[in-house]
Amino acid sequence: MGAQVTLTNQEGLALLGFDLDVVHPVTLGLYTTTNCYEDALRFNCCHFDRYYAGKILRLINLAQVETRVNLVIAEVVSNFSPKLGELVDSAKEFGLRPCDEEAGPAFRLARLNQPNGESLRIVMKPIECEYQRAKLLWGFTVDNVDGKLWLGLNSVNPESRMRQGELLVFTKPS
Repeated sequence: MGAQVTLTNQEGLALLGFDLDVVHPVTLGLYTTTNCYEDALRFNCCHFDRYYAGKILRLINLAQVETRVNLVIAEVVSNFSPKLGELVDSAKEFGLRPCDEEAGPAFRLARLNQPNGESLRIVMKPIECEYQRAKLLWGFTVDNVDGKLWLGLNSVNPESRMRQGELLVFTKPS
């Protein structure tokens, strides 16, 4: 067991639980274009909605040089549905920060042994994109649904409420 941490809000209520010593290394900049990412996802039997996830994938900024980052998975332990923005602010106190845009597809490709039923929400700067005539703020998810690996999308609006048990992915600077 490593450095177990539980983040609390100003009222002392538990928000997030994670182990600072359990990191998931991912290399950004391995793929020079989003088309290369799409090809790598298909080659590794990873699914993604070609219209929406593909559209968001084409909007992200890719690293220009190969850069290793360490990702940390945190679990929402609160049962009062804290806002995503509150969780991100609390995580910053321990040096965790939102992930680069490329972390979603890079983590999908790095986590091919993901447990069935696990869904990971990548905490990242939102990407604005239209969905059914409304502009929404999107971020990536890395999911295993019924044994199928997915690069999905989810709202990353700071006002979004998180449920107990949700798993969030942050970057832990080296």
